[in-house]
Amino acid sequence: MKLHIISLGMIWLGIAAAACGCDNKPQQRQPFAEAADFVCPDGARRVEIRDTSYPEFYCVGEKGRTGTWLEFDVNGRLRKRGEYKDGKLNGPWFAYHADGSIETAGQMENDERTGVWTQNYVNGVHRSEKSYKNNQLDGPIKLYYMTGELMAEGGHIAGIEEGPWKVYTPEGKLARECTLVHGEEKDCVVHDKDFQVTTYQYESKDRGPL
Repeated sequence: MKLHIISLGMIWLGIAAAACGCDNKPQQRQPFAEAADFVCPDGARRVEIRDTSYPEFYCVGEKGRTGTWLEFDVNGRLRKRGEYKDGKLNGPWFAYHADGSIETAGQMENDERTGVWTQNYVNGVHRSEKSYKNNQLDGPIKLYYMTGELMAEGGHIAGIEEGPWKVYTPEGKLARECTLVHGEEKDCVVHDKDFQVTTYQYESKDRGPL
């Protein structure tokens, strides 16, 4: 997209956290505690790979990986969680902040992102809501400032920005709107010419999704 205040390439990359019995509240856990909580499906064997930068725990059945998959950091903090079926990621997928709260949540289907994916700042505020189809951005998208104010909204078709896009100031005022055609800006209207379309620096020193 050519909107100067948005760089989707800087956004990393909805299933509710309740789908895996998780919530978005930080929890104090022992190292690798989650690895002790899951049980492999009948007929599957448990695999533990600890001698690596990102230790993994998962199960393997006749058709490959199956059941819960967990990835940790070297200190035993849970980083990612997903579900396998017949060797492919299928079902809810989560990534976590260092404090244990959910950073990213979405749904996988045969190793591809699908449906609405959400991302949160470490303070718990929504960072983005993005729609996927066949592992590509497809459908509505909303981006937010760390304060919770809407930053931008628009849409994609098969991974390409299409249709109306709007960009807002941190105070919530409409700053710019354009129609996107195959990723190219058309018929743009600037409502706030003084709004600088650059990465926003927050007082906390954390940066937003730009």
